[in-house]
Amino acid sequence: MLDDLLSAVDVHVGKFMMTDTLMGFCKHKTRILITHALYYLKYVDKVLLMEEGHIVEQGSYEHIKNTSRFKEMYNSMMKDEKKKRSTTIKIAPLEAEKDGENLPEGNI
Repeated sequence: MLDDLLSAVDVHVGKFMMTDTLMGFCKHKTRILITHALYYLKYVDKVLLMEEGHIVEQGSYEHIKNTSRFKEMYNSMMKDEKKKRSTTIKIAPLEAEKDGENLPEGNI
């Protein structure tokens, strides 16, 4: 059982872990992957969508991706990602540090 194993790695490493390790080296083993990374679902045999600890949809990725619950979940996650990406960071110019001026606080 792998609980969100792919959440802390970038896309390239995650794809390698999924294709070479889980689907390659471990292909003759039963693997249970728990993830929020919906883009990896295309690699799995069976998907279980859960809400509040209960299975609400199950089937192949081709079946699940067309359900209203999956579409709602996907759209919600994409909105959250867009919010994260639109966050700005302001960096003070280096000259302000040299002159001993107070640096402005950055927005994150």
